Amino acid sequence: MANLELNVPIKSEMIFRLGSITKQFTAVSILILEEQGKLNIKDDIRKHLPSYPIHKKIITVENLLTHTSGIPSFTEFPNSFEIEQMKLTTNEILDLFKDKPLDFEPGERFSYSNSGYDVLGAIIESVSGMTYEDFVETEIFKKIGMKHSFYDHPEELVKNKILGYDKDSSGYRSAEYTTMCAAFSAGALRSNVRDLAIWNKSIHEGKLISVENLARAFMPFKLNSGE
Repeated sequence: MANLELNVPIKSEMIFRLGSITKQFTAVSILILEEQGKLNIKDDIRKHLPSYPIHKKIITVENLLTHTSGIPSFTEFPNSFEIEQMKLTTNEILDLFKDKPLDFEPGERFSYSNSGYDVLGAIIESVSGMTYEDFVETEIFKKIGMKHSFYDHPEELVKNKILGYDKDSSGYRSAEYTTMCAAFSAGALRSNVRDLAIWNKSIHEGKLISVENLARAFMPFKLNSGE
């Protein structure tokens, strides 16, 4: 059901929060910029974010893409609920975690990091000169005709946008409010199943990046150990 109070069923045109499916769009945005010659996934991230702390380690764009950077995920912080209620700029998002110690040496192991994908969003903004929201809208949604996909601003009223529910021992309740600011390029996009079908078809037909480049996104990453 899309709305329990009004007994409205879900339909294919209804628009959901994508959550971490957003990361697909962020990763492809990085590959678009690479094809444009504006970055290389082997670059040290400080080439594009000079003010990011050194940590005396080299963290590459590829480390961010493959969750091997060691940057701690803000969603694991004790105050993560409070973070999700905050209005934050891109720099303020990075401030949440940039000075914290790395969880491990870059490339040492895999550990899912929402923070890492927020750093990718900051790189997209730095390299393109556009906001992440505008880049995805211009370079992806408009180019392939995803007319019902957008960066989520919870206060905006949009036809067919559904708000969702949480479930606990007492049953269903309206989902907790979140600004989506911290989610950013790790999880702030919305779409519907029809648009996602366009996305899936377009990406595999090479309409945004070459099919050869896309294949790299599905290749296993080799850790420092060779595994």
